[in-house]
Amino acid sequence: MKNVSSKGKHTPVGIQFNSTSTMPLLERTALWNSKYLPAFSKLPQKAFDDLAKSFAKLNAIEVDGYNYAFDTLNPNNFVLVGNSFRIVDEVDRTVKKAPNSIAGLLRVFLELMDVDNLAPKDFMNIDMRHSLLKKIILAGEKHELPLISDNNDLVTWQYVLDDICDYRNLLEQLKRFRKAYPDMHTRLEKVKQLLDDEINYSYNSFY
Repeated sequence: MKNVSSKGKHTPVGIQFNSTSTMPLLERTALWNSKYLPAFSKLPQKAFDDLAKSFAKLNAIEVDGYNYAFDTLNPNNFVLVGNSFRIVDEVDRTVKKAPNSIAGLLRVFLELMDVDNLAPKDFMNIDMRHSLLKKIILAGEKHELPLISDNNDLVTWQYVLDDICDYRNLLEQLKRFRKAYPDMHTRLEKVKQLLDDEINYSYNSFY
């Protein structure tokens, strides 16, 4: 880990976890809300675009019938150095095609707090979750990552979105946009509008 950056300074995604951790869950949750979310939700779009580009590049590699996937089950496998993400774990070999998906990005940043715990969701942190959600989906669209690669990805979409909108409807809309708008600039504008509409609706549903 000390070699991740030239000065050895990096910030793991989520809340750092190891087998000897004794921090109570409530404290971990408080850190996720007060430290992780504020910092990562303010990152520039380019940080997520570059990470999605790495996902797309790995999806393009196939050797002897195998593809390769980043391990998105532990958010700490992804670290922030400056405004760039780096991946510190080895890739997994799989027979699944294009295994690195938008859902994988959502899992890292919004579904999991650490390797053992789901991220907290409440009305107090919804603004920051919205910001991250939009940046992740736009980055994935820009590099045409699969929306899902397996049933676990559907679970991720449901968890991340179930207090915001109907995840099934959003997925169908995103699929439709990919067919209807081959021009990337137009599609991204449509996706931005879709996400804004869904988020505005979720706000209104609270009142």
